[in-house]
Amino acid sequence: LPYEIETWTPFGLSYVWVLVPSIPGGSSADYIYMYYGNPQAAAGAESPAALWAEYAGVWHLNGGTLDSSPNGNHGVNSGTTSISGLLSNARHFNGSAYIEMPDSASLQITGELTIEAWIAIDDPSQAGSPRVLSKKPVWNAAEGFNMEYKPGDNNVTSLGSGNNYLRAGAIDLDTNWHFLGAVHQPGGTGQVYVDGADQTTDGTASALIAGPTVFRIGQAAGGGAAFLGAIDEVRLANTARSADWMRAQFLSMSDGLLSYGAEELPATLTAATSIELNPQTVDITMTSVPTGLMLTLGAGTLATPFSNTVIVGSSHQVDAPSPQTVGTIDYLFSSWSDGGAQTHSFIAPAADLLLTAGYQFIDTAAPSTPNGLRVNSRSKTFINLGWNSSTDTGGSGLAGYRIYRDGVEMATTTGTAYIDFGLSSGTTYVYTVAAFDGAGNESPRSLPLIAKTKPSAGGGCYAFCHQ
Repeated sequence: LPYEIETWTPFGLSYVWVLVPSIPGGSSADYIYMYYGNPQAAAGAESPAALWAEYAGVWHLNGGTLDSSPNGNHGVNSGTTSISGLLSNARHFNGSAYIEMPDSASLQITGELTIEAWIAIDDPSQAGSPRVLSKKPVWNAAEGFNMEYKPGDNNVTSLGSGNNYLRAGAIDLDTNWHFLGAVHQPGGTGQVYVDGADQTTDGTASALIAGPTVFRIGQAAGGGAAFLGAIDEVRLANTARSADWMRAQFLSMSDGLLSYGAEELPATLTAATSIELNPQTVDITMTSVPTGLMLTLGAGTLATPFSNTVIVGSSHQVDAPSPQTVGTIDYLFSSWSDGGAQTHSFIAPAADLLLTAGYQFIDTAAPSTPNGLRVNSRSKTFINLGWNSSTDTGGSGLAGYRIYRDGVEMATTTGTAYIDFGLSSGTTYVYTVAAFDGAGNESPRSLPLIAKTKPSAGGGCYAFCHQ
């Protein structure tokens, strides 16, 4: 049977959701068996996508905001906190907090809709129209749907498009957990359920019309009308559930649907035989370029190089964490020697295996600023510049220098000298120099140097200085 483990606590209380093909009414002869404690049994695989295939969204709210349905309508938390819930944990909403899901095709529901949620209010006299959930930008918008419980007015309300609503009146909830449901039928009719019972007092509503608004739990989709209390097990299905279904949902989640038989123990062994197994093994050696980076083989993450001995034909998973830092240099994963993805599995071969993860460094550190900019010599038409070497610690290495004259880049060089030809005699120029590395990072420019070419024949003076 398709199943999902929401919470598993050894020797404690666990929650497992199971899809049962059918439950005949009044039956006392149908059973669901759960097998455990047999290490030789084949492991079952969780299948939430199959379990919740008929739903647009299923949010257990057990410490997180993930959608267990195959639609992946995962939420973003905005201020809610995890508390003990009806089923494992739930989320508490403080009167301004909410959980938001982006709009998606699976949430643009038309025709039929069933809404389910468990709530526990903090204040039975709270005013306003607190939203349990909403996909309407404003309360009477011509799109979307919502469900709200008004403690001050004692009613449960659910709207489709427009302002005509389904309602259950005279619903005075206390601060304990209660199951709310709303079913929108084709043709603008529907029902409102409280704790599994149909409590509808107004059974007509506007049709469901899809719209691009986000979906929120605990607040109106357009903001405001915030819920005060706890919410657990929110579900949306684009089908109209029956009254029997809603009753069964309430009973199954309040532990009133099932009874539990006695534990059936395996028969006692009559004999035991010991067999010595000597499997064929190989060594898996993990390396990285550069060496010393952290790699994961199975459940262990170690600095390279390292080796593990494994059984031939066994399956293993490797991972190359990225980015990583060694010293002052950051590295990004680039490729595995076997061509696999950053995280991938492989079958241990019959011979020893060497797996190497390649990384590329990330150089974001600029070289040091050149200093000692000076005039080595000059004439009427050139100035010969020199300066002291810069250093680079980012990993890509010093690549060269850029020479700026009067604030404009004019040349690059790999050395620490440059002759600027083609100048005018008796003219003053301002020079600066910046270093750059192999990753293109450029240092701050040096202190400016003011230099003047020699004058033409007839005398004059020339000089140079640092600003």
